[in-house]
Amino acid sequence: MILRLRGNDNKKIKYANNISERDGVLAVMNITRMKHAFSFDLMSAVVALIVTLAAGLALAVLFTLSSTNISERSREMATLKVLGFYKREVHSYIHKEMLTLTIIGIVVGLPLGRLIAGLLTNALRMPSLYFEVEVSPLSYCIAGVATLIFALIVQWANNPALDRIDPVSSLKSVE
Repeated sequence: MILRLRGNDNKKIKYANNISERDGVLAVMNITRMKHAFSFDLMSAVVALIVTLAAGLALAVLFTLSSTNISERSREMATLKVLGFYKREVHSYIHKEMLTLTIIGIVVGLPLGRLIAGLLTNALRMPSLYFEVEVSPLSYCIAGVATLIFALIVQWANNPALDRIDPVSSLKSVE
């Protein structure tokens, strides 16, 4: 049996739920409920894709910045090695600096990100549709922790580059 119902979406969904609970009813297909489920599933997939791509971009940017920092400061690292610093101390020196810069980036970046999101939604606002930027505090915590984890992964990945710095050749090179 096919029924076409009048009324708002909530009433249609409620009526379909009532019918499905009756004895003898095998299945109820509700187009309105399917539309809601599809749109939310599709939106969730798009958000997951964007988050994944953003995480990859963050890793790439952090890795590039860290590698550039190490390569530009090879003479300084070589000097530390010549002065008798152990590998662990050289790693710690760079890691503390990178961690400090990461924390500064998080503290500055999260409020600026919220500001830019608000400006973008305001600029792209349509008369019939408007999305308010609402970010929960938990989302800020997750973003900050994820950034710290990415920074630690990048630091761990760049440790071999620090170990490969040859003090003799680095100090011989002319800048």
